[in-house]
Amino acid sequence: MQVGIMLGTVKMIDGLLEAIVEELGEKPRIIATGGLAALIQPKTKMIETVVEHLVQQGLYRIYQLNSGKNN
Repeated sequence: MQVGIMLGTVKMIDGLLEAIVEELGEKPRIIATGGLAALIQPKTKMIETVVEHLVQQGLYRIYQLNSGKNN
């Protein structure tokens, strides 16, 4: 059952990304983020890299910009 869930998720992600790439007309850099991204990325055809804490890094950067702390 776990294998089916993993493979189903991978196929779903690849299918969605392929549709997006087709709509764009070019392949963007595709980055996965989040808890299971590192497990899923090696099994996909489309995801290039994983950045585990991308969302938190972005939110922290927004905080820095809004608080005047540009370090």
